[in-house]
Amino acid sequence: MNKVHELTKLYADAFLNFVPNPASISDAFRKSAEFGEKMSAVSLKAAQGSVEITNKWTAETFEQLGEVAAAKEEVADYAKAAGEFASRSVEAATGHLSGLAEVAKNAQIESAEAFLAAGK
Repeated sequence: MNKVHELTKLYADAFLNFVPNPASISDAFRKSAEFGEKMSAVSLKAAQGSVEITNKWTAETFEQLGEVAAAKEEVADYAKAAGEFASRSVEAATGHLSGLAEVAKNAQIESAEAFLAAGK
């Protein structure tokens, strides 16, 4: 089997003896399409959840920045506003990151369920 011709003949013989079953091909295509639909739904749901959390986080941050940028009576009030902004930002980050982690966890669970269902 050192020659390309012999290898080509081996493959040709193998494929000539392979007789596909149209029903099994149709069933495989249907199952593949159903799995793709489930995985697309999981992806879209996760993306939507992520976008909602991110948009909320951004809106809150801009609102807080507006308070920081507002004119103050005393110079010390600027430092106080910046410190409060930093403190609220850390608290908000914790909550929003927890939300993003929950979205990711749900996507993983739904993906695993889809893979297990596809294996049946």
